[in-house]
Amino acid sequence: MKRFILAATFATLSTAATADIYECNRTRMSTDGFNSRSAAENWFPKTSKLQIVGDKAGSDYYGKGTVVEKDGRFIATFPIDFEGVVNSVSVTFIPRTNRYSVRLNTGGNYMQTVGAGGKCKKIG
Repeated sequence: MKRFILAATFATLSTAATADIYECNRTRMSTDGFNSRSAAENWFPKTSKLQIVGDKAGSDYYGKGTVVEKDGRFIATFPIDFEGVVNSVSVTFIPRTNRYSVRLNTGGNYMQTVGAGGKCKKIG
């Protein structure tokens, strides 16, 4: 099922514009704000793929989102609907170092999560 979602997400983003696809591997993760390590891993997978096409982003884990380039960084935002509450996940990718970080953007009085991060390599 995950492969189908990945293919469907990436297919809808593929256009005549140049698409960059990265495979990202998590090397660090904070469990602050979560009840357990496995709960944090549900939000921050060990491996994921990220596609950037213009101002659109796609992820095999988070789905479709938007991306902006700022100061040599790509900041992708993916809306997440969890039990009727819409928040978002932000992935910041720095091509110069191939490093990325991801965090859960929570609203209200929820604890802010430190998130996770690691390295990416270009695969397409």
